Amino acid sequence: MNSGQHILVKTPTIASKIVTLRENDYLQKEQSKTSIIMVDSGAAYAVISGISYSLAVGDIIIIPRTEYTLQPANHSNSSAVVLTLGGFQYSGLEENRWPFFENESLILSSVSTEPVMTTIKQIHRELEDKQVGYETSSAKLAEYLFILIQRYCSDPSEEEVESTTLLAGIKDYIEKNYEKNITLNSLSEVFFVSPFHISHLFKEKYNISPIQYLIKTRMRVASTLLAQTKHTIFEVSCMVGYPNANYFHMLFKRFTGMSPGKYRKTHAKDNV
Repeated sequence: MNSGQHILVKTPTIASKIVTLRENDYLQKEQSKTSIIMVDSGAAYAVISGISYSLAVGDIIIIPRTEYTLQPANHSNSSAVVLTLGGFQYSGLEENRWPFFENESLILSSVSTEPVMTTIKQIHRELEDKQVGYETSSAKLAEYLFILIQRYCSDPSEEEVESTTLLAGIKDYIEKNYEKNITLNSLSEVFFVSPFHISHLFKEKYNISPIQYLIKTRMRVASTLLAQTKHTIFEVSCMVGYPNANYFHMLFKRFTGMSPGKYRKTHAKDNV
C-alpha cells in the first residue's frame, strides 16, 4: 500500500445517506464508484464477491468499484453512514482509481480512526443540512478524508506498531489456548477488534488466516503428543481441541499426509 508521488488532482462528487438495516435488508453499490461505509449502531456484514466481512460499531470499510450487499448481523437492527464517491482522480491514474490500494476492500478498525469517523460524520451533516456553502465545505472535507485514508495506508508509524502488537498478541493467544473453541468472533471479544480486521491483518502479515494458524498449531502439538506420549488418539484429539475424533483424523491426515495411527507407528520414540 504505497501512495508514491500520486496527488489528488480532482475532488470527488459525493453523496451521503444513513442506511437503517433490518433483517433481509441490503444495499447494492454502483460498480463505477467507491463506497465508504461506517457502522453507526449495531453490527453488520458487508458481503463482497461472496465473502462476508463482519463490521462492528465504528468500523469503516472502503469498497472501490465493486458491487456489495450490506446486511444486519445477529437479526438485530443496525445503521451505517454510507458515502458514495465518484469522479475523483489522482495524478497518473484514471478516474476513480486509488493509488493506496487497488480493487480490494480496505477495512479501517475503530481502534484508531477517530479523525476519519469525525470527518465522515461532518460530510454527512453538511450534505444533509445543505446550509450556505455546503458544496464547498463538503468538497474540502472530502479532500481531508482522502488525506486521512492515505495516511492510514502509507504512514508506518503508530498504526503499524498497533497492528504488530495486536498480531503478536493474537498469535501468542492461539499458541497458548489452542485447545479452546477459538473462532474469529471469540478473538474479537478478547482483543476488542472486529473479526474482519483481525483476519485481514493476520493474513496480510503471516500469509495465513488465524483459523488456519490455529489448525496448524493443533496439528503440530498433536504430532508431538502422538510421537512422545502414550495418550490414546482420542485423548490427543480432545487435548488439541477436537472432541470429534473423526474430524481430528481427517484434519491430521490432510496436514501430515498420514493417519494419526500411522504417524504414531512411524514416529513414536519406542520405534526408533
